[in-house]
Amino acid sequence: MSYERKYAEALSRVIGDELTLDQIEALIEKPKHEAHGDLAFPCFQLAKAYRKAPVMIATEISNELNDELFTKVEAAGPYVNVFLSRDVVSQEIINTVLDEKSDYATHATRNETIVTDFSSPNIAKPFSMGHLVRR
Repeated sequence: MSYERKYAEALSRVIGDELTLDQIEALIEKPKHEAHGDLAFPCFQLAKAYRKAPVMIATEISNELNDELFTKVEAAGPYVNVFLSRDVVSQEIINTVLDEKSDYATHATRNETIVTDFSSPNIAKPFSMGHLVRR
């Protein structure tokens, strides 16, 4: 299940026709810090259409956005940040595992080369990109 898609659908109900569902989903980001939520939507694209500052748009959207998937919705500057409900997400994961049983998290075998990079640092020198070894 794509939580970005569900977030985009919830945003689409609030935003309206200014952006398509695919455009909204493409803009959704994962915040760098856990304290800022699980998903974030930047409001810069809406500034021209709404003729408002992105910060004001984010505040308006965060006040209108509600879904059982979110425990918290907040405006953080020009972003609308959401915190996913751990209960809902956990239940969906458990249901998926129970449905797929031993096939859960398996992928079809492909006949292709996979490159793995790992570090091989010399402890007598500072670690740098030069220590990466490709095998």
